[in-house]
Amino acid sequence: MKVELVRWHHSVGESNYHVILIPKLEQFGAKLVAIEFGPDHVHMFWACVKKAALEKIIGQVKGYSRYMKAILNT
Repeated sequence: MKVELVRWHHSVGESNYHVILIPKLEQFGAKLVAIEFGPDHVHMFWACVKKAALEKIIGQVKGYSRYMKAILNT
């Protein structure tokens, strides 16, 4: 596998990040059982979703991911 370095006007290098997103979904009784990523989408399998509508859980996950994206882009 060929590694291609990113070139900027003042540096050359590569940055890799391992980010763990842990939205506070325990309040809804939700547990993330499995997650897989495609090139432009995410598959998530949730279990024990008893206390809230699925729309609320999805809203929490999307809100948290927007928050993390904003932090990582600054």
